[in-house]
Amino acid sequence: MTLISKRISAATLSLALGFTIAGAPMLAPVASAQISQNDVSSVDLTANASLTINKRFGDPVAAGDPENAPGDPLPGVQFRIERVDFDNELNTLAGWNDLMQLQETAGALDDLIAADENTGGKTTIDTITTGTDGSVSIDLAVGVYLVTELQAGNYTVAKPFLVSLPFTDSDGVWNYHQVVAPKNQVASVSKDVADAGATIGSTINYTARASVPADDLDRFVIIDNLPTALAAPQADAVEVSSPEGTPLAEGTDYSLTIAGQEVRIEFLEAGLENLETQRLTNPGLEVVVTFPAQIIDLPANGIIRNDIEVLLPNNGRVTTDPNDPDNPGEPEDGAETHLGSLTINKRDAAGELILNDSAKFELWRCQEQEQVLTLVGERLFASNSSDISGDPSSHRIDEFETVNGEITVYGVQVIDHVNGVAPTADESDKLCVIETEAPEGYVINPEPQEVTFVDPDNPEDFRMVVDVTNYEDTIIGQLPATGGKGTLALIAAGVLAAIAGGFAALRGNRARNS
Repeated sequence: MTLISKRISAATLSLALGFTIAGAPMLAPVASAQISQNDVSSVDLTANASLTINKRFGDPVAAGDPENAPGDPLPGVQFRIERVDFDNELNTLAGWNDLMQLQETAGALDDLIAADENTGGKTTIDTITTGTDGSVSIDLAVGVYLVTELQAGNYTVAKPFLVSLPFTDSDGVWNYHQVVAPKNQVASVSKDVADAGATIGSTINYTARASVPADDLDRFVIIDNLPTALAAPQADAVEVSSPEGTPLAEGTDYSLTIAGQEVRIEFLEAGLENLETQRLTNPGLEVVVTFPAQIIDLPANGIIRNDIEVLLPNNGRVTTDPNDPDNPGEPEDGAETHLGSLTINKRDAAGELILNDSAKFELWRCQEQEQVLTLVGERLFASNSSDISGDPSSHRIDEFETVNGEITVYGVQVIDHVNGVAPTADESDKLCVIETEAPEGYVINPEPQEVTFVDPDNPEDFRMVVDVTNYEDTIIGQLPATGGKGTLALIAAGVLAAIAGGFAALRGNRARNS
């Protein structure tokens, strides 16, 4: 065998094994180290050739039987088949030398892969899709083909690879029917938020997670485009770790760029190698990014949604954005903070607004304990306006005073969405107001009053409302004005108890009427 024949056989072997310089992770027939000395002139250019792709789920392995590849089948995955336009046919040494040069010339294969369709020395033949069994076959003419997997949902993408038809099989015989089994893993991304008590001027905390694929990592980039309702974090507040809790080094493992609303973490060569090494023994490896962000504006629809995207090898890209036009994510994978308006109505026993004087209130999370509403945590803030200008913190208020019997505040975290989920009964699942100052001539309502949605059947309507009833202080007005301790004791021990009983009776009547 001549030197060039040995080099051509080596190229053929790499294709038979299912690998190219690009390092395609797949299973393919194992070829003998000694390729048959069949003369390339015996290649039949008129032979019927074919390529079968068995797409499987799982980590790639170096060798095996692609016709019986392990892993669950992946249906609906597309592959673009492009013929490489060589000047010479494969029944000549020059044709195989063209193939060898494509693989061995620095940058040649990368340029071929990067070129647009039907340019750069390749011609698109077809785009094929795996069936329910994860397999697809295509009949092809004798030649060399570039096979490129297209993004399918939140799966990783196999490296583009070359296939020669024919190739030499393990017996050194020309085989015109190639079977390959590239494998994929789920590329999971998610975004969580800790936003209890959120309103204008509040700082909320985000955690982004991105799984690390089992691949030769030449790209791993996490991008967070913050909505305009949030202020971008300071660089020193962004933390990157992998696995969670093990910090990575900025400048060594990754670079951090914050430009406008974009937070971009791009892994460097040392960081990519670090992730590859960890991934070998940790299939669940994730990169975790955490940072704070301040709420500086109130969106018209009340939703502050924050998504991330991750750029992966082989032009792979996944995102949590459900509206992404190319590869939409799942709505629940992004992070949302829901803010609405709250109207407090101050009413008398007849249900009419009390207009003669103002009342003051505080807002709290609350929960029911033994059929009694109990305040939980700390009092909450809201915005005095829906139109935020200047310093966002200047709009924060935690005492709400009625005018003409009512007040509406904005940026109130809704009843049923805290930290990205609906709170449970033991996690302050209700919202309440408590009166701190009654209108003149009325007694303070001593009980927390539960806030409700204006339209509970419309999940996109974040308007909330609460009616707070006051009784006139006619009983107190008839007491002797002695100013003595006995009078104060009477008020404390008797009158307030009677008033509380009145409120309880009112609740009971309302419950029966409803």
